[in-house]
Amino acid sequence: MQDAHSDHGTVVKPNEAALIVDADGNIKMCMPEYSDEEEVPFFVMVLTAVWLKIRDNEQWGLELAEEVFSDDE
Repeated sequence: MQDAHSDHGTVVKPNEAALIVDADGNIKMCMPEYSDEEEVPFFVMVLTAVWLKIRDNEQWGLELAEEVFSDDE
């Protein structure tokens, strides 16, 4: 995998959304500010939904990971 960060760390631009997990496993959400009239893009909504769900229910995150990475193929 290519190392995409600079000497100053990874930069999330004001018009980008990202879930960030630090070295201690803490998660935070970065996203652009949208006005009430703006439509939030689909993937920003999905990323936000995952963040909201997982921060309140780590078990859901574990179950999701197990489902996605299971060897049932």
